[in-house]
Amino acid sequence: MKIKSVLTVIIALGALLLVLSLTAVGKVSGAIPRDVLAGSQSQPQIAQILPKRSPIFWSLLVKPQRLGLLAKLAAKPRDRAEVSEELHKLKQQLSQNWLLDYGRDVQPWLDQEVSLAVTSIDLDDQPSNGLQTGYLLAFAIQDGELAKSKINRFWQKLVVDGKSVEFEQYRGLPILSVEIAKGRSHAVQTIAQTITDKFVLFANDRRVLQQVIDTINSSQSAIADLASYQDSLPKFGDRRDGRFGFAYANLEFGDLIKSQIFEDTALPRSQKLIPDAMAPSVKDLGAGDSSQNVLISFNLDKSGIRLKTASASLSQSVPIPFKDIVNKLPAESSVVFGRNLPQTLQSSEKTLPSALKKYLTKTLSPIPLDSRVWSWVKGDYAIASIPNSSNSADWLLVGEAEKASTKAAVAELDNLFRSKFTIGEIRLKQQPVTIWTNLSAIADDRLVSGNIAIAHTQTPEYIYFSNSLPVLESTLSLKPSKAIASSKDFRNTISQLAKGQSTYAYLHKEIWQQWQQEIPLTSSLSPIIESSPLPLISKHLNLIGIAGDNTLPDLLNAEIFLQLN
Repeated sequence: MKIKSVLTVIIALGALLLVLSLTAVGKVSGAIPRDVLAGSQSQPQIAQILPKRSPIFWSLLVKPQRLGLLAKLAAKPRDRAEVSEELHKLKQQLSQNWLLDYGRDVQPWLDQEVSLAVTSIDLDDQPSNGLQTGYLLAFAIQDGELAKSKINRFWQKLVVDGKSVEFEQYRGLPILSVEIAKGRSHAVQTIAQTITDKFVLFANDRRVLQQVIDTINSSQSAIADLASYQDSLPKFGDRRDGRFGFAYANLEFGDLIKSQIFEDTALPRSQKLIPDAMAPSVKDLGAGDSSQNVLISFNLDKSGIRLKTASASLSQSVPIPFKDIVNKLPAESSVVFGRNLPQTLQSSEKTLPSALKKYLTKTLSPIPLDSRVWSWVKGDYAIASIPNSSNSADWLLVGEAEKASTKAAVAELDNLFRSKFTIGEIRLKQQPVTIWTNLSAIADDRLVSGNIAIAHTQTPEYIYFSNSLPVLESTLSLKPSKAIASSKDFRNTISQLAKGQSTYAYLHKEIWQQWQQEIPLTSSLSPIIESSPLPLISKHLNLIGIAGDNTLPDLLNAEIFLQLN
């Protein structure tokens, strides 16, 4: 499998690590990250005990209460009560999902690492009978005796409460487990636990702990033994740049995860998009060393949170890339911009989850999100989402135009849609504009009304497409001072990202909130996100910056910057 684009993967990992952090809800303006993060680990120890075939893990490398303190210091005085309340809710969710009281059962002995891992996509290696995903929650131990004492009391309390606790000795380590009813459906959930010399481990199935114990007792069978993993770590340097976490993904599992989780979870088996007989075998995935692993560092500074892959080269002062074309966009835009739109779309077609593709297709309707349709936009391009008065968003596409070839391609596109729309021409301040109109009869067919579906026009340098005539009109007369390139937030966000990339994105919180409403990721990623603190954290998300390179099929180079308020 070629690595074309991993932006979607990185976004998902970033969101989930933020869920783990129990904090990170403040824009870091009044605190120094290196002071708060002093003493944090430089790399995750969990990689030493996770099987090589584990597809994903996220590690927080600082005590949660430290990041909680940072969030309170960074928050304005009037907001600190809200921060405390949200942190309390996050701890409540730890209790609901794992029955753990963080302050009583974990905090007294916890060291500098908390990790969450998917150890197996399917514990019985039989996707045909449904995925039985294995999850592991790991707490690093600072005081071994105190950890054993607190965890023993945790189990004793369950027994006193009438729970039936089972005991198993596996390769010298005790495994305790209990089954509890969850939610109104009273579905049974298993909580299993064991203690190693470095970690207290909780899992949703005893088989998960057995896999980990097997890895501990075997040589060169852990993620940390992968050559690709070892090669990536030195590229991140030391932790003085505010690192507080890591995420890891084995991209060999990408097709299986997308087909079975992102696309098919909510469908009855008879309506699966990919027949079970065609589903890839879990046994064939993740068995050996592979260059298709990605390690992501999470760094905290005074500007926000940065996600960096091992190959992303960060510059402290990056000029705005593709400045000429972003100067054509209104300041309030959320935008994806770069070079060679068909190449970007071709990459996205293979990597984006089905739900996100459907949302983007709906947004750009009626023109499909297809690399063949936009094959002629091979120069610089920008696609913007612009808020409107109806609490939704209009869209605008601007692309470099080669006069002859672009005119012919657009004329062909007009002809393609003549059967669906009435296509005509108007003038906006002497500029000819082609419009696609939906016409409908009123009453006794004597009156006709219509609405504009698409408007497009071409200048000597650029071609413009939009679903809104007012947006198109205002764009054509846009002054540089009103363009997004003049926006302080835009400049600051893009300057945080790696330079020399082929694709960039800048997203306002409004577009993120709209995605949350229209893309069903919560149900698709259940149970990782379901009942998680993601909604609490995401409402503090202010700006997102993304940089990626899809021009070289085997080179992974991507970065995300998150600004919270």
